[in-house]
Amino acid sequence: MIRREMTIYKIIENAAIRSERCPTNAEIAKIVSDVPNVRNLSKTSIPAFVMKLVEDGLITVRVFGQNWRDVTILTGKNIGKKTLPPPHGGKPYIVIDQAERSRRDKKRRW
Repeated sequence: MIRREMTIYKIIENAAIRSERCPTNAEIAKIVSDVPNVRNLSKTSIPAFVMKLVEDGLITVRVFGQNWRDVTILTGKNIGKKTLPPPHGGKPYIVIDQAERSRRDKKRRW
């Protein structure tokens, strides 16, 4: 895992450990920009790094309305820890896990 991916994973993992809301892409980009020796990222580049964490089997992401996402840690000493679920409740409109990611990658796109 490259340094930027590890930094993003740690940001999300720390939110899960503290049962806080998963940081937004803009918040993650801001935190990454403050880390020494890690190249700055834009908020639009964060989803690709999060998808890489999903592909690697480190996290599962559930996306709810109002752009709220919760993340579950799948490995390490914090396995099973989750970020704060949405206060408005409801079901996620998409669940992105390792199996879903591989299904979407194999799907024909034409």
